[in-house]
Amino acid sequence: MNIMNLQKQLIIYILAIVAGLALTGCASGFKKACKSGNDPEQIHAYIAKGEDPNKSLGGASGFSPLGHAVRSNKNPEIIKALLKAGANPNATPNAAMIVTPLQIAAYYNKPIAAQVLIEGGADVNFCPASLLPAGSMVFNKWVAMTPYQIAVAKGNAAVAEILLKAGAGAR
Repeated sequence: MNIMNLQKQLIIYILAIVAGLALTGCASGFKKACKSGNDPEQIHAYIAKGEDPNKSLGGASGFSPLGHAVRSNKNPEIIKALLKAGANPNATPNAAMIVTPLQIAAYYNKPIAAQVLIEGGADVNFCPASLLPAGSMVFNKWVAMTPYQIAVAKGNAAVAEILLKAGAGAR
């Protein structure tokens, strides 16, 4: 990969982050409900108002609503509400942040979230970096790992066990 391609990919990455911040607003009520809310009905109300359960909510992480709920919220009912509202458990929120909610659960040692995501259809063997064109630059080593590989690398045995029971590594 030549220097021009690297510069081009870096510019696209930065623009995607800036666009996510500008379009979504970092302190939206929906984002707050996903991160720390305790009322699943609040999630349904935001969806009814037009919030997209699969769109990046901006910020440094670029996480989707489901990603924020997995990382920060201790109430699995919020994750279930987002899944019921159509959040894709295998989706990545944008081209710059190619990480799935199950990878987030594996990284942050969230076994209950991992179980809920699997029950909601998350693919335990999916690694979104595998969809990138050959030679693409990966900015974070965790993006190029399956949820199981992340759980093992981080020493998160409870999540690794859940993933194994669900068929991780079976392919």
